[in-house]
Amino acid sequence: MTIDGRRYPVRFTEYVHSRVMKSNRDTFSFDKLEMKDVANACKVPCPQVYAEVDDPHSIQELPRVKLPLVIKPRDLAGAKGVLFLSAEKHGRYFEEFSQEWLTLEEIKEKISQVIAAKRPTAKRCIVEQGIKGENAGIPFDYKLYTFQGCVEFVLQIDRNGSKPRLSFFGSNFTSLPEGLVYSHSNKSVFVSPTLPKNYKQMIDVAERVATHLGTAFCSVDLYTDGKRVMLGEITAGPGGPYVGRLFAFSPQYDIHLGAKWLDAISHLGLERPVITGLPPVVVREQQNLLRKARCWSLDTAEKPSGLGGVHDDGLSNGD
Repeated sequence: MTIDGRRYPVRFTEYVHSRVMKSNRDTFSFDKLEMKDVANACKVPCPQVYAEVDDPHSIQELPRVKLPLVIKPRDLAGAKGVLFLSAEKHGRYFEEFSQEWLTLEEIKEKISQVIAAKRPTAKRCIVEQGIKGENAGIPFDYKLYTFQGCVEFVLQIDRNGSKPRLSFFGSNFTSLPEGLVYSHSNKSVFVSPTLPKNYKQMIDVAERVATHLGTAFCSVDLYTDGKRVMLGEITAGPGGPYVGRLFAFSPQYDIHLGAKWLDAISHLGLERPVITGLPPVVVREQQNLLRKARCWSLDTAEKPSGLGGVHDDGLSNGD
């Protein structure tokens, strides 16, 4: 939307773009350790930190009795460089993402290679408690897109496997109508969603964190073991729909979530950002790179083995 020669965001991904381009004053940035201060302020549990190091090669030993544990770069976003160690045998640790047995030296080198490729100066790492989810192996990652304290969209990621398995919910874990999310690549697999047993608790945590920040939008990343909810990260600009490689919003849904962002800005009395350029996913749309997209729906999503059925409201049960 252009008014008086200025372009204003309309789509959700355009608002994310305003934060990426630093034209949006309503933003924030927490590394993976600073985020824990927010968790404490909101009385939300988060994984216990066992060690902090300035460089992965500074890790001298791992607390074997505290497996599973996670080692991750402090300053990289998402799952980049994250190792999930679930077992130890004869000095080797089983890493769930790669399904490999690694020595401590191999672990250090693996993380160092990711850091060198992504951000060579971001060498700080933390060793923390690994969370056992409702599922086996790596716990599901839940990203709750929260606008002024209200959860409007939920991304569920199962990272157990060679490709991320993605599921989606609408507001407050309700069923998401088909055709609103799609993908044009084979980098991810769409599966039917599994409703967490304590999803209401997850909503409450996301609302508390977002309200504490006082921001128009944030993605609150959570884990659950079915009883406890733990805070993983807080993200100002989710890269998933913004880049559009793993999944993307339909233009209609992108605009719908953009309207939620604008409502939050208006209610909080914040300044509406001005943008230049386009989000990568919109560039892909304009270049007709998404013509062969596959849409996500409960009917077409792959059904993971071992998951429960579908309720009348379109949500899988948590059995």
